[in-house]
Order: sequence, then structure tokens, then C-alpha cells
Amino acid sequence: MNATQLSSRASVASTEGLARSSRSIRTTSVLRSAAPLRVDCAITRAKKEEIVGKIRGRLDESMLLFGMRYSDMPVKQLEKIRKSLPRETTVFVAKNSLMRIATGTEEYSKWSVIEQCTSRDNVWFMVPEENIADTVKALNKVSGATNTLVAIHSLS
Repeated sequence: MNATQLSSRASVASTEGLARSSRSIRTTSVLRSAAPLRVDCAITRAKKEEIVGKIRGRLDESMLLFGMRYSDMPVKQLEKIRKSLPRETTVFVAKNSLMRIATGTEEYSKWSVIEQCTSRDNVWFMVPEENIADTVKALNKVSGATNTLVAIHSLS
């Protein structure tokens, strides 16, 4: 065998080897992309029902419900607000869709006005009747808290 034949055989062998290895790579990447999508942080239906139940339980005990936008609020300020409120006042962050579900039934229709406020990031305050005055006073003391108020709904 001369040098030309030898180099052409080596070229063919290396080309076949590349083709085989690239096929296995393509097959592997296709198999990887066909794997089922796994979502780790999704809330199960049971957990959503539990959250809606908690919201409704708090609404049953509340005379006042209001929300504040918190997306631009520093965590320290939100914590300051939460700590300044009476113990019986519930501060709740929930998905807007769960708030709509919780207030969307006939039994909770008195709270349905809240639906128009469930479009952005809100923190919800649920206040029993005997704590309304203390809650409002505490919010007035905390600087900037009343600037982000989105809705107040009180039962009368």
C-alpha cells in the first residue's frame, strides 16, 4: 500500500467514526429533549384547596379586608408593618386566582368586590371587628403604608 491509499483509508475510517458518534449524540439529545417536563415548585390541587379554606376561615372571622401592593416594598418595611399590627389581624400573601376562588362563591359574595383588585402582587389584611381601629392606627404610624393601599372592603 502506498501512502496515498493509506491516507484515503484513514480519512474514510475517521469520517465513518465521526458519523457514528454524531448519530449517537443526536439520538441522545433527542432522548433528553423528549423526557417529561418536571415541575418541582407547583402547588398541588389539595394544597390550593387548603389555602382557599384558610382564606375563607379568616374571612369568616373578619369585618375588614384590604390589600396593599408589595412588589416594590422592601422586605424590612413589610415586616415592620406586619409586626406593628394587632395579633388578631391576619397578613396573608396568596395567589390572586386563589383569592378570587375563595371570594367567588355565593356564601362569600360579600367579599367579591375584591376581585377587581386581584391583578398584581398584593398582601392581604384580614381584620376582625374588634381590631379595626388598632389596625388602622398601626398602619398610619408606619411610614408609607397607606400610599400602597389598593382596596378596603368592610362589612356593614
